[in-house]
Amino acid sequence: MSERDLQRLAAGWINAQPGCLAVHVPAAWGRKSSAPGQRNGAADLFCCVAGRFLAIELKTPSGKQRPDQVRFEGDVSRAKGRYVVARSLDEVKAAVAEARG
Repeated sequence: MSERDLQRLAAGWINAQPGCLAVHVPAAWGRKSSAPGQRNGAADLFCCVAGRFLAIELKTPSGKQRPDQVRFEGDVSRAKGRYVVARSLDEVKAAVAEARG
């Protein structure tokens, strides 16, 4: 399954859950961006799960985070948010369950 297919599946599943919202915000994809708030390396999905912030980076089984994605993960962690790399819908479901507390 491609990352794009997983993104559609994951966002659809999350948005069907009570108290959950998932939004895909396109990143700058390596281009220098002067748009306020736009970040290279931003996660594929920004989620609100029962009032908690969850960023989900979706990867294929062999996919690896780029350095800017690793930096974004650290930024989310420092802001006390949750960040996960998910390679399947089951991993997305587990992350949402954990975020619910």
